[in-house]
Amino acid sequence: MSLGTLIEKQTRLESVCLYGYKRLISYLIGSLLSQSMSLNILELMYTDFREAQDYQSLALLPSCKNLKSLKIHNCFIPPDERIMPLTSLQQLEEFDFCNEWNPLYPLIQQKFWDELFLNNANTLRKLSLWWVRSDSKDGAKIIESITKRCSKNISILHLPILFTHEILTLFDHCRQLKEFSFSGDDLDANEFLSQLGAFTPTTLRSLTIKDGHSGGWNFTEKSLYSFLSSCQAKLQIMDLTSCSCMTDRHSESQMIIAFFLK
Repeated sequence: MSLGTLIEKQTRLESVCLYGYKRLISYLIGSLLSQSMSLNILELMYTDFREAQDYQSLALLPSCKNLKSLKIHNCFIPPDERIMPLTSLQQLEEFDFCNEWNPLYPLIQQKFWDELFLNNANTLRKLSLWWVRSDSKDGAKIIESITKRCSKNISILHLPILFTHEILTLFDHCRQLKEFSFSGDDLDANEFLSQLGAFTPTTLRSLTIKDGHSGGWNFTEKSLYSFLSSCQAKLQIMDLTSCSCMTDRHSESQMIIAFFLK
């Protein structure tokens, strides 16, 4: 309650991070209404919304009409209709969602993602999503919804494990993409990586490829060279440090890679 009072005493509070609260989170969210005109950034991390009054308090957040960044990391949020009011936020420039810590609840229902992306299609610039993805059907409709509803203005996109056809679809729709990261699960990616450069958006400046849950992409330095040779984007960063397939032979190609990244 003292923290709620502290929030209410502010005159132009712009950013708040609520970390690790269990029960009575509704009181703190209620106090944010006093800052509804100035609040731009809200982070909810390891926060428990299982109590009815706490979950229902999420419906208050759309009153913060100038909220531009919303981050929800590893929170206990039951995936039912009570979270739908968050889709009425219409000024979001950044949405960050991570569900790696909490296996008790599945992903939020697809209706939530469709409406959130649709309502913020003109403002959303940065999208970071992460969940445990075991196969191509797990969350596939979320990725499809990105391409259909909010791809026009996305410039920064961070996603979990992607399958090759999804990467091509995202590249085809997100034509303003500047920063892109994803995980590649166990795959011989030589042929795909060799051809991927021709499909990369010319706006891209940063590309990060990481390992997935059960391994990662396997590719040779020749495939990497082919990708860079055909890539029309002026990449400034290509981060492969989290790819377990990287060897001394790849390292020997760093001078060639640096040439392409100029």
